[in-house]
Amino acid sequence: MTGELERWGFKWHGHDHGTHERMADGYWTPWHIANDLIDRQAAEIARLRGVLEAIEAGTIPRPVETPWFPDGRPSKHDRCQHDVWMYQACEGCTDAFIRQALGDHNG
Repeated sequence: MTGELERWGFKWHGHDHGTHERMADGYWTPWHIANDLIDRQAAEIARLRGVLEAIEAGTIPRPVETPWFPDGRPSKHDRCQHDVWMYQACEGCTDAFIRQALGDHNG
């Protein structure tokens, strides 16, 4: 589900007959609350899957700390903030990418 959850209420039609209807001032049913939670968790799983795929493909962002060319043109000889050549894997950049992806979930 996206956006605001629908609210539901019980509308009486006489003293012994009622129906369950959408209402602006109604309440959320347990199903709606659970469905919203499932949707939010599915989005988080998809986001983290993208992070894992970037790590596997070696396409994590690596900020250049020391450029090879004085004019800042990109080069495989640029070095990242951990002083590792851009053509080499950098555990520090990978760790930083993982920490950023985990955000508030890392305690």
